[in-house]
Amino acid sequence: MSKQALLVVDMQQGLFAGPRHDADGLLARLNALAARLRAKGMPVIFIQHCGPEGDDLHPSQPGHAIHQALAVKASDRIITKASCDAFLGTTLADVLAELETAS
Repeated sequence: MSKQALLVVDMQQGLFAGPRHDADGLLARLNALAARLRAKGMPVIFIQHCGPEGDDLHPSQPGHAIHQALAVKASDRIITKASCDAFLGTTLADVLAELETAS
């Protein structure tokens, strides 16, 4: 049986700069879901976009940070990406394979 994981993709400060429909509700639901999965021993993985220089999501910018309302725990993994594909040029496939074999 394969192990389940929660992937939280592109939930960064810079993507919440303007008004967003139910942003607070979304963040609360993500925190609640992550807490339930962690309590069951399931991993939580944050996928964080790294934009080019001059972009709000560039690592040197405040917008790059994972949204401050999200409860990121020390046991969570953070994987950075530079394209819209969370697998392209990242360690995501390796991390998921590692988690599957550990189950």
